[in-house]
Amino acid sequence: MIRKERPGDEIAIRQIHLRGFPSEQEANLVDRLRQNGRLSVSLLAESKGTIIGHIGFSPVTLIS
Repeated sequence: MIRKERPGDEIAIRQIHLRGFPSEQEANLVDRLRQNGRLSVSLLAESKGTIIGHIGFSPVTLIS
């Protein structure tokens, strides 16, 4: 099932990123984006009540 992030999901999301990447940088980035209100879309993949995936979107500005 795919669903929106809810309050209380933060720890499970952080664990997903810590397991999926070689350093804490990505997990820290997601935490900072959330804390600063910049995580525009945050979706979770859930199976049998367990969070198994996360995708997040935040705004970016490109300057050329």
